[in-house]
Amino acid sequence: MGSHRSASSHVDDAASSRTARRRSTRSRRRGRTVPLLALVAALVVGTAGWALASRRSDQPTAAGCDRPAVLRVVTSESLLVPLQRAAKGFAGTARARAACATVEVRYLAPTSAADVLALAASSGSDPGFDVWVPDSSTWARVASRRPEVDRLLPDVFPVLASSPTVMAVPEPMARAAGWDDDDPTLQQLLAAAHDPRGWGRYGHAAWGAVRMSWTDVRTSTSGLDTLVTLYAALQADTSSPEQLRAGLLDVQGSLRALDAAPGAALGPLRDESLSESKALARAVALPSTRREVDAFNRTNPAIPLTPVNLRGDATEARVGYLAVYGPRDDHDRRVDAAGAFGDYLTTRAGSQPLDDAGWTVVPATATARSGSAGSLAPLPRLEPGEPGETVVTEALQAWSALDRQSAVLLAVDTSGSMNARVSKGGETRIGLARAAIRASVVSFSDRSRLGLWAFSRRLDGDRDYDVVVPLGRADDRVDGRSRREAIRAAASKLRAAGDTGLYDTALAATRDVRAKAPESGGVVVLLSDGRDDDPGSIGLEKLLRTLERERDTAHPVRVYTIAYGGQADRASLRRIAQATQGRSFEASSPADLQRVLLASLTE
Repeated sequence: MGSHRSASSHVDDAASSRTARRRSTRSRRRGRTVPLLALVAALVVGTAGWALASRRSDQPTAAGCDRPAVLRVVTSESLLVPLQRAAKGFAGTARARAACATVEVRYLAPTSAADVLALAASSGSDPGFDVWVPDSSTWARVASRRPEVDRLLPDVFPVLASSPTVMAVPEPMARAAGWDDDDPTLQQLLAAAHDPRGWGRYGHAAWGAVRMSWTDVRTSTSGLDTLVTLYAALQADTSSPEQLRAGLLDVQGSLRALDAAPGAALGPLRDESLSESKALARAVALPSTRREVDAFNRTNPAIPLTPVNLRGDATEARVGYLAVYGPRDDHDRRVDAAGAFGDYLTTRAGSQPLDDAGWTVVPATATARSGSAGSLAPLPRLEPGEPGETVVTEALQAWSALDRQSAVLLAVDTSGSMNARVSKGGETRIGLARAAIRASVVSFSDRSRLGLWAFSRRLDGDRDYDVVVPLGRADDRVDGRSRREAIRAAASKLRAAGDTGLYDTALAATRDVRAKAPESGGVVVLLSDGRDDDPGSIGLEKLLRTLERERDTAHPVRVYTIAYGGQADRASLRRIAQATQGRSFEASSPADLQRVLLASLTE
């Protein structure tokens, strides 16, 4: 852990701490905190470079500056207009003049921001922005599933605003069930969805079944935040991976859709041609935020929504101000610009656009340190790092695996280098791989196709790979147990020896998935800690040409590569992934492996 500075450090320390940081090269350590007004300034390293396809604001100019630093901020769609308004207000302040800075605010979806950061981290290039302000800090945890991205993002950062997560329920339904006055638990809502009486149990049989859907956790902030809270609660109440899987299956079994689009799902409530009874017979309850419910109701729909709080499962979407670590020549000016704008956003004037947009902000007058009320930035609320990357990673992988119907073939390097111990007296690389595989396959749907291969050199005659568990449906019986359990058992027996036959294995695994899952395609997860050293192999360039030539765009088989440890051939693994339109991941430290493997299986 890094050294900690108190959150209550005096504001006068800000300037001296910034100066000190300019004289040293900082290495990022987990858990680091700094004086709060200097927090963003200490964490950000300005960057420049790529042109992002995005909506951009008019760029306000700081008065009195000949060559102002341009702070590049990217944000979610719901925050774009408020932050553009704040940037214009900032331009006329003493803070902007002192930092000689202007602010440019652009839209970038959270998933796109994470992808850009991953590419920047792997290539050492500029991500094209200096500060990321997603509409929930959970998106930072999603991005940080990839260790190389995790190193670009701060561990602790200010929270500018928040909005409670709720279930959006049509007002007549919430009133009939009593949920407008008595907050239900999520389990009570799920029980109502299971009840064959539907709304008849509440005296409204004409409304039909109690319909619940989930918004897509890959793109929806409310769907993601509610899932993570649900997963953590189920995890606390269960004693085994199987029980946790059963709990998630029960939830998904209660839902009409796992990727509902709010606009379409709430359409019947806007349709004035429908009677109330017919509209409600088509209506669903969805995860949402109070801000989103209020925004919907401001459109004057035929039937408004009620934001139903979930008793015992309360959480909130927190707007974090995340400075990005990255290469930049004019580091010092970007540090000052990020700090100045971050400070401004916690003042009454700076936070007003967020308040106007329905976010809950910290009142400047409540925590102003000195001077006239609200004239100085308040002590910003800090994001404590919860939920952690592990919970977010596990929740996303478990949720997506339950609904996955395509094929997943795990191909694991079992060459001799995998016997290396990750620390003196510690576990071996192959031991950690065994544990990661066992954890990763538990949640997969019975409809998924799963398989496990091991590879080194000449494991099976002249073949560099061994088909440990053949690819097939997860619920098929293999040696008296489900394929899912057969893979878990076989993973425990993997042994490492020999050299590395990487290229031939990559081609054979891709062809095997294509042959056995032609109607769905799938994924090969290729984990290796070394480089191909088979002199008789297909060779990298021929492998890449073959993969590209055989690619099926309708039912693609993508290779997701995991470079495990410092000796892995990252460049070749990255090119193999690119040839199949897959993704490349890096697990540089032992602690990263399970998180990275789970992240690769969420894609």
